[in-house]
Amino acid sequence: DTLAGLDLAANPATASGHDPAVTMLTDTLRASPKPVTVVTLGPLTNLAEALQADPALAGQIEEVVVMGGAFDVPGNVGLSGVGIDSAAAVVLQSGAPVTFVPLDATNQTPITPAFYNRLADNRATPAAEFVYQVLTTQLSLIRNGLYWFWDPLTAVVSTDPGVARTAERRVSVVEQEGLEVGATHLTRDGAP
Repeated sequence: DTLAGLDLAANPATASGHDPAVTMLTDTLRASPKPVTVVTLGPLTNLAEALQADPALAGQIEEVVVMGGAFDVPGNVGLSGVGIDSAAAVVLQSGAPVTFVPLDATNQTPITPAFYNRLADNRATPAAEFVYQVLTTQLSLIRNGLYWFWDPLTAVVSTDPGVARTAERRVSVVEQEGLEVGATHLTRDGAP
C-alpha cells in the first residue's frame, strides 16, 4: 500500500522466493519442536486456510493472539472494506487457544500528541525514526484523538500478557453474508 508514501531505503536482500504465506506458516508450525505463538493483525485468512488444509496444526499452536474483535464496543467489520469472511470462525473452531486483543482494549491505548512529541525529541535509532515517519503521516488523526496502538498492543500482549486484563469468554463469529459478517459476539455456545 506504499506505506503511507514513505521513502524507504532500498533493501539489499533479494526476495526469499518462499512459497505463499499459507505454505510458509504450515511449514513453520510443522518444523517447530515446540508449540508456536501466532500473532495475527488481519482477518485470519492465511491461518484459517492452513488449519483447514491440516487441522492437526492446531496442536502446534501454543496461542493465537488476534488483533481483532469487539465485544463491549461497536465493531468495524462492515466499515473495514477488507472482505472479512468466516476465517475467524475457522480459527476459533480449530481448537487452538485464542486470545483476542479487541477494540475494547485498543481503545484504551491512544497514540497521543504528547507521545508523538516525545518520539519526535527522542528518535535516535532507525526504528524510532521509522515509527516517527509513519506516525507523521497520521498526525491529523493523532491530533484529533483518532489513532491507537492497535497492532503494537497486540504484539506486547503476545510477549507480556500481564499488560492487559484478560477474561475467559465464549465467542462466536457471524458467518452469514451481510454487513455483520466476521463480527465477534460473546455467546454461551461459542468457542473459548
